[in-house]
Amino acid sequence: MPSNVRDVLFQRFSKPYPYEYINFRVYGSTPEAGNSESGEVVFVKHSGEVVKKGVDIVSDWLHENGAQISENVIIVYSL
Repeated sequence: MPSNVRDVLFQRFSKPYPYEYINFRVYGSTPEAGNSESGEVVFVKHSGEVVKKGVDIVSDWLHENGAQISENVIIVYSL
């Protein structure tokens, strides 16, 4: 996982220490405010919310590397 993606992941989970894993749902939530005006549409939620690339870089990276939308991914890390 690239360091910029890892940094955003750790920011979203306040102090993941001393845990050695994070349970992350791909595109399960959008922490950043709103969706970008431009960008490739990844999918449309049942609520009608459009999810675009660039809004959630952690989910973007996981999805680009084989994770499915709404899949729970266990991220194991060591510091």
